[in-house]
Amino acid sequence: MKKKGLLGIFENLSSGQFPQFKSLWGDDREAAHEHGPEHTKTAAPESAIEIILKENAEGIAVGLDVGSSKIVALVGRLDAQQKVEILGFAEVPSEGLIRGSVVNLTKTAAAIREALHSAITMANVEVNQVITNYSGLCNNLDQRGVIIREDMIHEIGNEDIIRLKKEMQGNPYPPGEQIVYLEPQHFIIDDEPDIRDPIGMAGQRFESDFHVITGEVTGLQNLQKCVRQAQVGVKDIYPTGIASAEAVICEEEKEEGIAVIDIGAAVTSISVYKHGIMRYADTILLGGNTINADIKEFTGLSSKQAELMKKVYGSVLPEQIDPSEIIQYKILNGTKDKFISKVDLALIIQSRMEELIGLAYNRIEEALKGRCLTCGIVFTGGDANLPNLRVLGEQITGLKCHGGSPTLHLQKSAVPSKWAEKLTSPAYATSIGLLKMGLTKVA
Repeated sequence: MKKKGLLGIFENLSSGQFPQFKSLWGDDREAAHEHGPEHTKTAAPESAIEIILKENAEGIAVGLDVGSSKIVALVGRLDAQQKVEILGFAEVPSEGLIRGSVVNLTKTAAAIREALHSAITMANVEVNQVITNYSGLCNNLDQRGVIIREDMIHEIGNEDIIRLKKEMQGNPYPPGEQIVYLEPQHFIIDDEPDIRDPIGMAGQRFESDFHVITGEVTGLQNLQKCVRQAQVGVKDIYPTGIASAEAVICEEEKEEGIAVIDIGAAVTSISVYKHGIMRYADTILLGGNTINADIKEFTGLSSKQAELMKKVYGSVLPEQIDPSEIIQYKILNGTKDKFISKVDLALIIQSRMEELIGLAYNRIEEALKGRCLTCGIVFTGGDANLPNLRVLGEQITGLKCHGGSPTLHLQKSAVPSKWAEKLTSPAYATSIGLLKMGLTKVA
């Protein structure tokens, strides 16, 4: 009988011998101090949040991924080839968040402050604003915006599109919700429909059908409060699924049709693209922690031990595992050795992952309305690293599936070797996507 020992790994975690699992061991942090809020207004070209505040150093942007298991801060700039160059990187265990929502302002603010301070100090540049993500529940709405152009002589320009987007802020939305993101699906000029690029055209009545993503007002406000306590402002907030997509898919894939499923610790975020346009974004209140809880219940391990067992020995396809392979472990404060077969562990993981992918795919199908996803599905997030997830995804959806490494826009040669393994993992797609979107705006 083959035995694989988890005992030594558990014993050595706290000594730092396994830095890749450092996020499983959080330290207490001092409370963050309140910093005065910046003036905000709700209208923005793409994101619902536009903050009037001091700019960063020229060409610098900061992506801040506020997740339920970790908080990641990235400081970067674009190089001559328009690739993302990382100047500062920090990751700390997340505190005060449950299922993507802030439940303890003090703890979350302290963790954010620690991550930002470390990354900014490393980069040694001036930072006054960040781009961050919203992982709370989303609502998808289709609405039309209309403006009347008084100046018929000049062609339609970007300023008209910005004005059209700002008009959307006055539309009625469900109580307690506000716009997080909106994207025009097509434009209409003087009753001429289905115009994809209106720039340079003439017309008086200028309309667009928008796909609008709204989020909970309180959740968005609490997130901004936490960031401001780190003495920086929030430039933009994007849904997590959209941020992750920016790191792993290209414009051609968006055109042909593709979906991104970001499996986070507590929530799973979805984004869908077709004909070059974002068609849908959503959040499912299931994530990797749910799998950890299943393993914990079956084995008696602690939550941290269960997550470690999943990362070291987990798979989603039990039929591809040697039935004789056995994992040896001890429960917390236990004295007797316990055993679980790798097949049984895979069955536990497979069952929950089938549920999660099935839920996500049902929403994707509903959003597509018969349109085809030629390029299939990309998995990001920490559990995208589980062996054979691609195969399971294809079995469930019938579509091509693969894991999304966020290297599309990353200047890998400029990433220090000590960060390279982490920053090319699907677990860091959100933070790199946020940084990429921030740099696109300052370029």
